[in-house]
Amino acid sequence: MVRSRRAIEAAVTKFEAKSGQKLRDLLQSDSRTDFVNGLAAKTKEFLSPAAHSTTEPELPEPKDREDARLAIMMAYAIVAYVATFMSRRAQTE
Repeated sequence: MVRSRRAIEAAVTKFEAKSGQKLRDLLQSDSRTDFVNGLAAKTKEFLSPAAHSTTEPELPEPKDREDARLAIMMAYAIVAYVATFMSRRAQTE
């Protein structure tokens, strides 16, 4: 689950800092960017709520195998989606 969180951060949060590009420009749409950022934020919150909450930290609810499977699928989907746009951009340059 930690690796899922790191993959999402690399694809979404750190993309702009490392590439010098805006995610909005890469995805070519405000609605796509808002959607991806929303999915990423909620998935990261699910993976590690106590560390990233604006409220008093609470013990996270226990995670089971199905939670881990969901986290992996969400991380894969987000990273694959952003990577598709990166690949398209690389082909046109």
